[in-house]
Amino acid sequence: MPESSLRVLIAMVGDVQHDAFARIKYGHFCNALECSGIVVDTLDTSLRGLSRIWNALRCFHPSARVWRERFWKNVPAFEARSRQVSRYIRAHASQLDIVVQMGVVFDAGRFQSSLPVVIYTDYTARLSA
Repeated sequence: MPESSLRVLIAMVGDVQHDAFARIKYGHFCNALECSGIVVDTLDTSLRGLSRIWNALRCFHPSARVWRERFWKNVPAFEARSRQVSRYIRAHASQLDIVVQMGVVFDAGRFQSSLPVVIYTDYTARLSA
């Protein structure tokens, strides 16, 4: 890889290497960047462990449909995912040039200002509704 290659962090909910949904949705995009000579690192912003459990309990609803919607779309979960990206960026900022944020359930620029952030969104949620 040439030394002048753009170094991109792709932040998303899901693991593009191991999660079938993330791979189907974003795998071709990540591969296209890598094939064009762009160095890509990916970060799964999914809540894990106690954060995930606490989020699920905090937004509980007897309707599974409503609970699922609340689980993904609430301010504390948004903040937790945003902090996760910020911690990663602080630890790796010298190795990155830009952040590509996939989706809008977190903000990759909320708690950091060292790297520019580009947000990729699609119409998937609306289409599936």
